Amino acid sequence: MKLIRDAKKALAVPGSYLDVFTALMCTQLQIRYEKLSEQERTVLKNVMKKTPAYKDSPLSRMKRR
Repeated sequence: MKLIRDAKKALAVPGSYLDVFTALMCTQLQIRYEKLSEQERTVLKNVMKKTPAYKDSPLSRMKRR
């Protein structure tokens, strides 16, 4: 149930699906995504791009409108 709640909260994050994925992973790691600096977010997104969890997910191939 908590994962569903966290996913809904992550979907509210503005930006790309990579931003959403990163926000969800931060929530699971108990890191406040909204409190991170822009530089920290950029580093985290670059790390997330390399993970199999993101590469193999449909989110990596989707474009957000």
